[in-house]
Amino acid sequence: MTLLANKRKVLRVGLLSGLMTGLLAACGGGGTTGQGVSGRVMDGYISGATVCYDVNNNGACDSGEPQATSTAGGVYSFSIGSGADMSSGRILVDVPATAIDEDTNTAVGQAYKMKGSLSSPAVVSPLTTLVTAYMDTGLDLDAAAAAVKTDLNMPGVDLFGDYVGSQNVKVHNVARILAKNLQSSNTSTPAQLKAALPNLGSVISQGYSSNTPLQTAELESLVASQPSASNLVTNGTFEGGATGWAASAGTPDVREDGGNKYFFANVTAAGNPWEYGITNVLSLTKDVKYKLTFTASTGANQSRVLRAGIGLNEGEYTSQTVDVLLSPAAQTFELILTSPVTSENGRVLFDMGHDVGVVVIDNVALTTK
Repeated sequence: MTLLANKRKVLRVGLLSGLMTGLLAACGGGGTTGQGVSGRVMDGYISGATVCYDVNNNGACDSGEPQATSTAGGVYSFSIGSGADMSSGRILVDVPATAIDEDTNTAVGQAYKMKGSLSSPAVVSPLTTLVTAYMDTGLDLDAAAAAVKTDLNMPGVDLFGDYVGSQNVKVHNVARILAKNLQSSNTSTPAQLKAALPNLGSVISQGYSSNTPLQTAELESLVASQPSASNLVTNGTFEGGATGWAASAGTPDVREDGGNKYFFANVTAAGNPWEYGITNVLSLTKDVKYKLTFTASTGANQSRVLRAGIGLNEGEYTSQTVDVLLSPAAQTFELILTSPVTSENGRVLFDMGHDVGVVVIDNVALTTK
C-alpha cells in the first residue's frame, strides 16, 4: 500500500446490457422491474455457489438480498432494484465446500468467498476479488484495476475477462493460485489477500509464465512453497482506524490521504520514549525470532528517531527494541527481533517520546522468522 496514495474519482456507468434487461422486464407483461445482473463465477467455472448483491456490504448473502445459485459454466443471473448504486455496489460469491469447480469436475473441498463490482458483473473471480480490495481503500474501479495489474506484474491483462472461455492459460493459472489462497484462513478476505501479495509475487510469476495449465499436484506444491503470509498484528494497515491499537495517552491519531489510512503523531517536546507511543497486543513466544516490518517517515525537512520492537505488555514491560532514523521520504524497515518473553499479553511497540517531530507509520506486520 502506498503511504500517501493519490485518489482519483471516475464515474463508471452501469452495463448497458443490465439496463436493457431491466427496461425489457418493465415493459413485458408480468416482468420484474429493475436491472438485470448476470455473468459467470470462476476460478474454473463454479456451479453450486450462491451469488448475491451484498446490499449491506457485510460479507454475507443475507435472506432478502437479490441472489441466485450458479449453474453449469458458472452462470448466474438475478434482478436488482432500479435505484441500486451500480458504481459502488458489490457482488458476493459464497462458494461452499460442495460447489463444483469445472477445472476438475470435483467439489472445491474448502469453502471460500469472492467479490466483484456491480458495475462490471460479467465475471467474478479471484482477480476481481483483488480489485474490490483496492476499491475498499477508496479507489474507483479503473484505478483499482490498474493497481492490481501493477502489483501482479500483469500490465496487459483484462481482469474482468473470461479467461476460461478465452483459454488464457496464464491468467487461469494465476486465478487458481489466488483461489487457493482465498481458501486459507490467513488470506480469506480481499484485504488479507491484498496484504499478502508481496509474499505471493514469485509464486504468481511462476504461474503466469507457464503456457501449460497447472496440475493439481503442481498447484499444491506452489502454494505450499509460499512464504508465510500470517501477520500477527491486528489492523496493521490502519484501514480499520485505531482498531487493535492503543496509545500512551488518548486514542491513536489515524488519518487518511488519497483513500489510504495511516498513523500520525507530532511530538513537540522530548522526554521518555514510552511517554508517547502506540502498541498492538499479540501473543509472543520466548526465544522465537520474529520479523517486524513497517513503513515510516517524518515531516518535511526533518529527521528523527523512532523506537520499534516487541515485548511484554505488563509488569516490567520487558522488550527488545531497535532505534531507526526516519526521513521525509517513506522507508520500509525490516527488523529481526528475538522475543524476550512467552506471553499472550505481548505487543508490538512504537515509542517516539524521546525525540521531536512528525511520525507517520503504516503497513505494520509481524511474522515468525
